[in-house]
Amino acid sequence: MNRRIKGIFAAVTATAICSLNTAALAANSGTSDVENIVYAAGTEAAGHELIRENGIGVRDGYCYRRTGCSENDEMELISPSLFRAKWDSTDAANTRTPVFERGKQFDPGQELSYTMESAVDYEMKFEAEGSFFAGVHITLNGPETEQYCQNAEIYIIDASLNWKVPEDASYLHSITGKGTLYSVYHCNRRIGGTGKGLSEDSYYIVDKYAESCGKAGKVSARHDIAAFIDDVILYGDYVSNSVSVGINGGVSKGSAELVRNEITVPDTPKFEDPHDYISKRIYLDNGSHWDNAAQTRVGGKTYSAFGYDIEMKGYAGEPVSCTWNYYKDTEEYERSGFRKVSFGVPDSFYTLSIIDWQGSSVYDDVDDLVLGYSMDIGAIENKTGDSSWNIGADIQCMKVGPEPRTGLAAELLGNESITYVHVIDKAENFSLASDMDRYYAPEELGTITSGGIDYDVVLYKNKSESAFPSITLIRREQISPTAAEDIPEGYVRYENSFSLVDIVNKLNDLGLDIGGIRETEFLFNTYDTSGHAYLNYAGIKRVIPPDKTYTEDDVKLLKSYLLGQAHEAPECSDYASHDYYEMDLEEYLSRMKKNYDLNGDGVWDTFDLCLMQKKLVSKSSAELVEPDNRIEYGTTYDIIGNGLKLYSDPGESYEVIGSVPPWTQLKELGYQSENSTWIFTEYSGQYGWADTSEPNISPNMGEQWGKPVIYLYP
Repeated sequence: MNRRIKGIFAAVTATAICSLNTAALAANSGTSDVENIVYAAGTEAAGHELIRENGIGVRDGYCYRRTGCSENDEMELISPSLFRAKWDSTDAANTRTPVFERGKQFDPGQELSYTMESAVDYEMKFEAEGSFFAGVHITLNGPETEQYCQNAEIYIIDASLNWKVPEDASYLHSITGKGTLYSVYHCNRRIGGTGKGLSEDSYYIVDKYAESCGKAGKVSARHDIAAFIDDVILYGDYVSNSVSVGINGGVSKGSAELVRNEITVPDTPKFEDPHDYISKRIYLDNGSHWDNAAQTRVGGKTYSAFGYDIEMKGYAGEPVSCTWNYYKDTEEYERSGFRKVSFGVPDSFYTLSIIDWQGSSVYDDVDDLVLGYSMDIGAIENKTGDSSWNIGADIQCMKVGPEPRTGLAAELLGNESITYVHVIDKAENFSLASDMDRYYAPEELGTITSGGIDYDVVLYKNKSESAFPSITLIRREQISPTAAEDIPEGYVRYENSFSLVDIVNKLNDLGLDIGGIRETEFLFNTYDTSGHAYLNYAGIKRVIPPDKTYTEDDVKLLKSYLLGQAHEAPECSDYASHDYYEMDLEEYLSRMKKNYDLNGDGVWDTFDLCLMQKKLVSKSSAELVEPDNRIEYGTTYDIIGNGLKLYSDPGESYEVIGSVPPWTQLKELGYQSENSTWIFTEYSGQYGWADTSEPNISPNMGEQWGKPVIYLYP
């Protein structure tokens, strides 16, 4: 006879199953009516109770389940949540699978969120031969149909021996978590009975190392249940039933002892709606993918965790827990890539469209970009003599355009288009020594001052020809801890903000020619350490310059958005947008460059529209001087560097009425009769005067008509 590896459901009919799943089991140390019906128990020593009959019940706030196939099988309950068990299911005449579980039973009607926000931390030892598995068993009650009671069960299998997934279960996919890889299987079973039948979805989530734990005779694991329910359950009208830890004896003979079993169940879930819960939950566990960062996007931000044994979890808008452990197994893991851990919040600023790869490859607006962060760092345990940590940001810069670097920039950075800039605000045990022979000796390039802060500039050149150079900015006077009443005991808070645009401009002024900002990321880095921290917040804010003006097109676009006549606006803090496929390319690129959060509250609303209209009034009050000579085919100019200002009159003493970002083009539309270096031009609907003698503007030397003079170019 084929024996199905099942839980307690094999012991009762479908009708009884529906009844038991909807019955309330008292969550206290008393004996429920259900217990009195389904088992007889003998009382042993204080805190211990020997269960010889099959059944379910509650002791000391923890429910238990026990099925067996031999009269010698037994289960000893140990207060409050543990058990010892022994069994023998090797006799072919026995058809019932021995199962021993201890866990939490939910009250009737408690939503799925109760199960999702639960956690299990346990340790089990066993000595058995044959075929069996051990792990976590989750049961859920689903909606009833005319024919069936619908239920679901999830097995997280952490240890097994000679056990195979049931033949009727099909492979779905694999997931990672807690430094391991899980294979996910699913089957649906329908059981008839005297009343309604049972339609049950069973999921088997099998740890890659389950067989190794089975051979070792012990297993220790901690699971956040939501990570597994996310993966297997389509959110419907399921409600919580139970979360238990146990062993399924299959066809085996042996004994087991549950020596640690802590099951955490929320008194009140943070979110009643599972969809809302998932949309706001941050949960990263890099699993076995230590060579790549695990990422998730929640609340308009991307969160990133890099490392082997790490965890990053929390909710959008609240402090996010960051935990990491030093990992060392064999000599293979002594490489630096296995010893480094990073937690970050990255942002991208290029507007390159995946539709046809057109657009801007760097941040090209005139708004400032300010990175801000706050992090509470707990005790950090140094594991080796190389242990260190630092906090700050990474800036990925890109040089665009066909012109190669020259002079000092060419000597230091070569022709590579990408340069990484690492800003270090605070560091412990940081050294300028080369990293595991990957870099040439660091080269100190001088000092820059940004926002009143002095940074030492150090160049690292990777020995690999395929790797990009990097520049490290080390703050001379490191940030000091911040005092606040809400800092957790034993933690130290570090927080800061600085201008990304100004730092990059200062490096370009130093002669490095690294181009513009393509991506940036807040980063907390550690090396050879273990510890814990809370990330309170991190992000980029675009700060609108006080003298920035707007066109009638800007007002029209913002009005359309406020009236619901346009696509959803991109977030004010960055260029991220997920609706580009609904727009044509021209609209997509123009929308991605807009920042209409004039009052800095993070949203676009009528307050911003009022401020924008004031900016229009201010602009129109300046009398725009018309050129003496209008032309149709004027010279085209390339704008480079830091961009260019537009004036109301040909002269720097007049009012600035607009600005032109770098890596754009202007066309000459007119000039004055005195043959000055000023041209009349237009950008984004704004007309004005630009000085061609500025170093940030260069003529595109093609054929020109209409101006019989010679330009005085620098």
